Amino acid sequence: MKIENLQKNWNKFGQTDPLWAVLTYDGKEKGKWNIAEFFETGEKEIKEVLEHLESSKIRVNKSRALDFGCAVGRLTQALANRFDEVYGIDIAPSMIEQAMQFNKHGNRCKYILNEVDHLRIFGDSYFDFIYSNITLQHMKPSYSKKYLAEFARILKPGGIMVFQLPSERSRSTNLLKRIVRTIIPEKVIESIFHLRVRWIGALRGEPVMEMYAIQKENVIDLLASEGIKTIETQDVSQSDSVRLSYRYYAIKN
Repeated sequence: MKIENLQKNWNKFGQTDPLWAVLTYDGKEKGKWNIAEFFETGEKEIKEVLEHLESSKIRVNKSRALDFGCAVGRLTQALANRFDEVYGIDIAPSMIEQAMQFNKHGNRCKYILNEVDHLRIFGDSYFDFIYSNITLQHMKPSYSKKYLAEFARILKPGGIMVFQLPSERSRSTNLLKRIVRTIIPEKVIESIFHLRVRWIGALRGEPVMEMYAIQKENVIDLLASEGIKTIETQDVSQSDSVRLSYRYYAIKN
């Protein structure tokens, strides 16, 4: 999916059911998320991540943070409770518009619409902390790899980045599925999956939420090539997911 189509789909999600598009919990679709409950999930998530870093004796400078793929600001607002200055960036105008409405931190929390496959709006070594969750997985690896390289560029030396990405497929308990995956190349399976998702979306007139993955070893190698050391990978896979998913904790050398 090209980046302009990615924007079109997520802008539609922002117009129709933005909170559910961010957290697709059963029973929360069609505007059933309670706003306070929704933002509390962001507060809990950021608290857990920062406490994990602290317990690992990893110091995080609380000056300036970035929430990449901020949507309506679920995580940006939580970061703004802890950092001096926070930026939330997203590709969808409708999401950014709502994030501004939900902002409780004034000018200390800024939301920016970014419609391109780079982050040149920010200078080198600009952020102390970069966070991204359930965002990079929705774009082709050709884009997510560019953004990871940009994370490395805009992160300060000694700065921390934490992000999530799906990796290899989990081993299916279904024998037929395991046989099919052995016979048919992974790229073919992925192409069929995305064609099906797009076809169903077009048929129903609904926005499309695609899912992509990068092997964990390739992510670590990419970070290393950009001067980023991976400190830890944390398995954050969902029980019903077809792929394993990891949260990466990394530091700029």
